[in-house]
Amino acid sequence: MHGQVESASERSAAESAVRQLTGVRVVDNLIRVEQRTEPTAADVEHRVQEAIARMADLHARSVRVTMNKSTVNLRGHLPSLAALETAVHAAEAAPGATAVESDIVVTTQSLR
Repeated sequence: MHGQVESASERSAAESAVRQLTGVRVVDNLIRVEQRTEPTAADVEHRVQEAIARMADLHARSVRVTMNKSTVNLRGHLPSLAALETAVHAAEAAPGATAVESDIVVTTQSLR
């Protein structure tokens, strides 16, 4: 596949859609992630934090979002792998994000 999209999540979605087609055996995803407008790092950080807050609810405050060039960096603690996946997906969907680095630690509370 060739082309251009604005986020890593769009790139993944295109690949997933093609993989599900009958008869497709191999997908060579050469789609480039390039944003049309240049969002500031602060814009992306804010959007990712809002998306995490919508999806992961109260635990969003425990995640620190920064951006270096087009890589979104996530740091903090979350209570489950599901919350971690939500945070990573939110970061991937951010405009201008071409990569996500996660240093989030999953800390589950043991039942007594």
